[in-house]
Amino acid sequence: MAAFTVDPYDAGTRVDAWLAERMEALSRARIQSLIDCGDVLVNEAEIKRNYVLKAGDMISVIVPEA
Repeated sequence: MAAFTVDPYDAGTRVDAWLAERMEALSRARIQSLIDCGDVLVNEAEIKRNYVLKAGDMISVIVPEA
């Protein structure tokens, strides 16, 4: 599992794009799939792929093994 906290200057960015920059081993499409499956949580809640980040958001990403 990977965990991140959103800094104020990253607020306003879509979660899928933001994670794609930080998790270089995963494509944006793969991140969107993880979001759709509920494997990406923001503040312990499931989100949609177009979620816009807010300062202080806590993001958890679970990447199931293939």
